[in-house]
Amino acid sequence: MAKLKLTIAFDKYDYLQPLLNGEVDAEGLDLNILTVESGIRHERMFHYGEYDACEFSMSSYLVARGQDVDWLQAIPFFPRRMWGHKFCFIKAGSGIKKPSDLKGGRIGLRTDHACRQRIAACQSFSLFQHHLFRFA
Repeated sequence: MAKLKLTIAFDKYDYLQPLLNGEVDAEGLDLNILTVESGIRHERMFHYGEYDACEFSMSSYLVARGQDVDWLQAIPFFPRRMWGHKFCFIKAGSGIKKPSDLKGGRIGLRTDHACRQRIAACQSFSLFQHHLFRFA
C-alpha cells in the first residue's frame, strides 16, 4: 500500500528532532516536514491553507472559526506542558518582585497580528489581570 503523503509544519522543537532527522519514522506516511516560525505558520495556514496539518494555537483556531473559516479542523494535542507566564520578564533593577508590584504600572505585550493570537500572551495577560485585581 502506498504511503499517505502529507505536508506538515511546526516550529523547530527539541522533542521533534528525532522526526526531523529521520531517527523516527511515521509509519504509513510520507512526510514533507517544514519548520516554520509560529506567527508565519499560523498566517499561512489561516489565509492560504498551505499545509495538510500544522501546529496551530487554540487562539488562532478560535479566531479562524470566528471568521467562518470552516475548512479548518482541530485535533487537540498538547505536546508542551508548560505555562506561558514562564516567559514573562522584568527589567533588572525595576524593584518588581511579585505581581502586586505591577499595580499602577505598565505591562508590555507584543501587538503584532500573529502575537495577538498567541495563547501564551493571552494566558500571561489573564494571569496579570487576575493578580492585579486580587491585590488591588
